[in-house]
Amino acid sequence: MEIRKTTNSDLDRVMEIYAHARKFMAEHGNPNQWGPTNWPPEQLIKQDIAKGCSYVCENEAGFVIGTFFFNKGKDIEPNYLNIEDGQWIGDSNYGVVHRIASDGSEKGIGSFCIKWAFDQCGHIRIDTHGDNIVMQNMLKKNGFTHCGTIHVDEDDNPRMAFEKINMRNRNAKEFYEALCNSTVDKAGSDIDKSSSEAGKPEHTSCKHFGVLGAIGSFILVLILRKRLVAYKKERRSNKN
Repeated sequence: MEIRKTTNSDLDRVMEIYAHARKFMAEHGNPNQWGPTNWPPEQLIKQDIAKGCSYVCENEAGFVIGTFFFNKGKDIEPNYLNIEDGQWIGDSNYGVVHRIASDGSEKGIGSFCIKWAFDQCGHIRIDTHGDNIVMQNMLKKNGFTHCGTIHVDEDDNPRMAFEKINMRNRNAKEFYEALCNSTVDKAGSDIDKSSSEAGKPEHTSCKHFGVLGAIGSFILVLILRKRLVAYKKERRSNKN
């Protein structure tokens, strides 16, 4: 199987696949995700094609057997800015997959499309209907985590939000800050505990460590910088 961008000549075939997907959903306990609104409309797919965000999956014979929307960037999906009953795993740039469907002619078409999208950026967010058990199982099988609930524009039904992130693709600055904060906080806690046991006033901030705390913090920063350099080298070597 191969992935390529959708062209206008693919439009009729893409709409056939979406019609098949609606029928499949209705027959498998999920009539409300796309059925009532006949989702997605042809005009939306035309817009996706014009923006370069619509993709098709071809089999070995070059026949289109699947389709999906894919885009990536910072906060690329406005509906994902507000999540209920949970939270997203990471806040780096991510890719979003929508309107994924197949004709069911081969096994694993959906997984192939999802894996392709993940390979493009290492961080994917996606949502699905609560009745779409097939999609939920496919996402879990591919390592996605259920993060909470989001809402979409096309109807009033809440959606289950899923996310998968490659931790090696996290921004080096985020990695450094997270590591620094956790390590320094622990150091501060240990120093406060020692001060309390010695009968000295407790301090809950790094600013009040005194001379010993300042020296300790300085040493920690040097260690963390060294780790950051090693981390960047590892990332470069993995890319090569």
